[in-house]
Amino acid sequence: MRIRHRRLALLCFRLGAAFCAVLIASCGESGGPAESSREAVTAAPPAAKAATTGESPASPNAGQVSTPSDSPHARPGLLTAAVWDDFTKEHWSDYQAFLRRYEQDPQRDARFDLRRAVQIRLDHHGVPLRNVPVTVEQESKHYALTTLHDGTVRLFPGSVHALKPGAVTLLPASGAAETLTIGDGNGAIFEADRSVDQAPDVAPGAPRLDCGLMIDATGSMGDEMTYLQTELRDIIARVKPAGSELTVRIAVVYYRDRGDEFVTRVAPFGTDLDETIRFLGATRAEGGGDFPEDMNAAFEATMGLDWSGPGQAARMLVVLADAPPHHYSGAQYTTEHALADALRKGISIFPIAASGVDKPTEHLFRGLAVATGGKYTFLTDDSGIGNPHMKPDIQGYKVEPLNQLLVREIHDFVSAHYPQLVRVAAGEGHRESGQPDRPRP
Repeated sequence: MRIRHRRLALLCFRLGAAFCAVLIASCGESGGPAESSREAVTAAPPAAKAATTGESPASPNAGQVSTPSDSPHARPGLLTAAVWDDFTKEHWSDYQAFLRRYEQDPQRDARFDLRRAVQIRLDHHGVPLRNVPVTVEQESKHYALTTLHDGTVRLFPGSVHALKPGAVTLLPASGAAETLTIGDGNGAIFEADRSVDQAPDVAPGAPRLDCGLMIDATGSMGDEMTYLQTELRDIIARVKPAGSELTVRIAVVYYRDRGDEFVTRVAPFGTDLDETIRFLGATRAEGGGDFPEDMNAAFEATMGLDWSGPGQAARMLVVLADAPPHHYSGAQYTTEHALADALRKGISIFPIAASGVDKPTEHLFRGLAVATGGKYTFLTDDSGIGNPHMKPDIQGYKVEPLNQLLVREIHDFVSAHYPQLVRVAAGEGHRESGQPDRPRP
């Protein structure tokens, strides 16, 4: 250090004592500012500090990443989120207003125009026909669907389904064809009920859940990846209540973009949840480069997995991403194909928007949820973790810990398919959007 100070003294003589005094103070005896930088990288995230000290988390709106993706401070319950169901009578008009506003977005993607919706409810002597294959026909057009947990199928004339107002033929899994007339569903959900006087083709068996996890693993996810992996490991460990007869199968599909180390990395469906948890932690967020990613390749890999057939399981797909799909020229499989496969196989899609999403991504994610009977989930700034999160075009949502939210949604989803299971009560920690108090981690 004496040699260093002699050199600095000579520099003082040449450049002036005032500047050099600042330089010496910045170097100090500790070896310079590099060590301070390393300390800043490993500092506890704002949410962790708030959890231990009671202080409010620092605002992430400055646009800086709060922690690196491999932060040792990640633990379950830190990330915050809210969930929203647009396909309800209470929310449908607001969703239509969102679609009209989205039409003015210069970056809009018009692939999912869901302004016209038709819902057909099938029952057998008053009992909903859950998880049953159904074909809807009109003239030369045929659409293979699977009823949702409430015995309904959803149609979107003029967009997802090339149908027009008038008669359609309904072909359940067994029994005679049924004919009914549908309206245009313009501005409101057109609803029709049809009592099918025959038992479903497949009787419900033991409770079973197929849950796919499709995760963007590109570099832009790095600000939250370790936290998300931590939350998902906790959720997987809690998804099957102790003593439950529920069989849980989970598959994971990581994806990046063309030219990266991999485009998709897949762990097929299995019941070894410990193995799934190990697979989750083995991938880091890297690659990408531009904003869109090869989500379509991920959808193709995911829909090609060994999903259980109708009547054999409740099927849900959690899509965790921050960017829309790359629409590569000549692509053989697109988001439209994925949607058709999800409707045919009865897979409800639950997208989760991470930091960095834009309006077209919100529009896509909400559309996928609406069409398939899922819900839209989005991370929020309340955790103080990661880059800023875009506020959705939604009013009145509730913020809570992500792990608590997803465990409840999964349990409710399974219970809706298997009413004999006891529903899990909603947890604590909600706050109404716009209120300053934070949820309990």
